[in-house]
Amino acid sequence: MNREELLKLYDMDLEELISKAEQITKENFSNEVEVCSIISARTGRGF
Repeated sequence: MNREELLKLYDMDLEELISKAEQITKENFSNEVEVCSIISARTGRGF
């Protein structure tokens, strides 16, 4: 981002800024959760 773009964000109304942030999040991230676990090689049990 350049200086002008940052100043535009700084001067935005809070509700408009939150709306823009939500739009960017929806465009770039899915609504999924990844789960990971560690399994002991010795006992075969998870932690």
